Formats: sequence, structure tokens, C-alpha cells
Amino acid sequence: MRIFTSSEAVSTTEDVDLNALFSPSPDYTAIEEEIYTDGSCKTDGEQTVRAGSGIWFGDDDERNMAFRIPQSLPQTNNIAEGAAILAAVQAMRDDIPVIICSDSQVTLTVIGKSALKAEDTDWLETKNREVIEPIIAKLRLRKGLTIMEKVKAHVGIHGNEMADRLADQGADKDVTDVALDMEIPARQKRDTPPEDQKHSTKENDPVAPGSG
Repeated sequence: MRIFTSSEAVSTTEDVDLNALFSPSPDYTAIEEEIYTDGSCKTDGEQTVRAGSGIWFGDDDERNMAFRIPQSLPQTNNIAEGAAILAAVQAMRDDIPVIICSDSQVTLTVIGKSALKAEDTDWLETKNREVIEPIIAKLRLRKGLTIMEKVKAHVGIHGNEMADRLADQGADKDVTDVALDMEIPARQKRDTPPEDQKHSTKENDPVAPGSG
């Protein structure tokens, strides 16, 4: 999993190089906050599908969230996983080092490994763009180090279990009560570059310890 850093996260150029936001050697000792996110998708056995997201900052933390995915977005588990990360980034302070833990390999792969390709192809083949694109935009604007880490689901990791429970609660709600900021700053919007200017990505990306 690639690591987002912040040394060049705020740029005045329209074509921000995502390579400048990745670090292969994260400083885990600097982390000030560990956040767990999860998504849930339920069906009533007929045609009604309900998706929800959960974010766990800590036991009894007032920032913990359980919210229903807005009807304007697809009611799928992957959208819910991404929406949880997006809402977490919105809620956290942007100037402290954090680690965001998710059990969604699909979502983390798109954010960390496929982001450059997605932007270079104008997101044409990227699933769940609705939430992935704003996640990347918000991460770019953070001033503090952000580590994205894959954790195993349902193996007794307390934060993951709590986020899972919150996601289920969110899916049970009738309406959403969290406003997701889907805006992409104009200076981060990119036109598809010429073929010879497209970014290259390495086959083997740096992996954070314990990310699996």
C-alpha cells in the first residue's frame, strides 16, 4: 500500500504529481491517531438495498460515525467503504499524522496503486469514482502524514469490529445524516495528458508493515 505524505500536498499547479505524495518509509512512531473505517450493504431479500458506513476513532469518541449512504450514490459495499474513508478524512485534523485502517483491499488498491492510472485515463475504467476521486483530492490537501493500511476483517481487531458495527447501524438508517464533501478543487482536475506524458507506475508498490 502506498503511503500519502504531505510535504508537497498543497500545490499551486493544476497538474499535481501524485508521485510526490508517496513515501516508501512511513514513520509509524509519529502517528498521533489511528482511525478504522468500514462499509456495509444489506438487502431485504427483495429489491431494496441499503448501504452504510462506519468510522471509529475510539471508544466513546464523539466523532464516531454511523451513516447511511445518500440515495444519490450507488448502494454498494465498495461505495460504502470509500464513503467511510472520505468522511474520516473530512472529520480528522489535517495537520497531524494519522493512520486509516480499512479491510477493503479493493478501495485501498484504487487509492494507492491505481490512482495515477485512473487520473491519466480520466477515470474512464475506474469503479466507484464517485468517492475515490474526492478521497484523493482531500488527501492531497492534508498537511500531516497519512498512512493507509489494510487490516483483516473479523479477526478480533477491536477498531475494525467497532467500525463494522457502526457501518451496520448506518445501513439501518432511513436517511443519511452526514454530508459528504464530493467537491474536487479546480486546480486538481486534470485533462488526459498526451501518451508520452503519462505517469508510469511500478509493478511492486511499497508496502506498509502489517498491511498484508
